[in-house]
Amino acid sequence: MARHAVLLILAALIAAGCATHARSAASDAPSASVAPSTLAGHWQGDVNETASVLVIRTWALDLTIAEDGSWRGTIGKAKASGTVRTRGDRVVLDGVAVTPDGTQPVYFDLKGDDQRRWGETVTSFGRASVTLTRTG
Repeated sequence: MARHAVLLILAALIAAGCATHARSAASDAPSASVAPSTLAGHWQGDVNETASVLVIRTWALDLTIAEDGSWRGTIGKAKASGTVRTRGDRVVLDGVAVTPDGTQPVYFDLKGDDQRRWGETVTSFGRASVTLTRTG
């Protein structure tokens, strides 16, 4: 009887996990498509390194997105560049930042609209929140 109860609890947990995964996959489904060319222009914002709930460091972002889907600018004092991809209504900035310590990968997966973008990213130092606002 105890073994049967354990199996029922295990089955319920598995079913709950599958339902949670299905809900999160559905909520990540794109609602609209964004063309990289509609993002062309000057964007500014920041990257905030976080530890728990405290902001540890902030780096200014100053980027220009070109009509061809490339981007370049600065992250803090580092020169950075890369490409823009879209996944439904999400925008992915992928590239590299060149620092005195070497080249660091850049990967920002951002949600938002054609005037403001935000998201979280995992970096070599931990987690960071990213915000960008179109300035021109």
